[in-house]
Amino acid sequence: MAEPVSRADVQAFYEALASRDPVRLAHCLADDVEWLMSGPVEIFSFCGYRRGKAAVVDYMARLVPSMFAVKRFEPEEIVIDGDKAAIINNIASVQKDTGRILTYQTAIFVVFSGGKVISLKGVADTFGMAEQLVGHLIDPYFCATVAAPKDVVTL
Repeated sequence: MAEPVSRADVQAFYEALASRDPVRLAHCLADDVEWLMSGPVEIFSFCGYRRGKAAVVDYMARLVPSMFAVKRFEPEEIVIDGDKAAIINNIASVQKDTGRILTYQTAIFVVFSGGKVISLKGVADTFGMAEQLVGHLIDPYFCATVAAPKDVVTL
């Protein structure tokens, strides 16, 4: 059975993550950490898979700030169970290209070993973010490529 993570280690990680300080964050990560933020990489390049401390630190210190200025990063809920923690975050940021203010939630699921993060899997409300970026609601049922009744379709 894995060693339970302490609330202090979870809190230190969360504070390092919220600070975006690469030195603080690196201190909380295992050398071979696996980091996955689910979402459409084609739209949000901050989504996707990274492996290793250097890749994650670069992601947090360079990639994310090049796209967003994070103004608020607050935990709504932190649950710890054994070597795992689940955190729901409320985030407000400004998209650098447009100046639009985005408010959204993320959920991250973190596995610790020896007080260090060895795995993080996250999901964000990227659909809500996309609507905020384009400035209007998106109809998820509209698809311009679906054949209309008058179209001729052959197989």
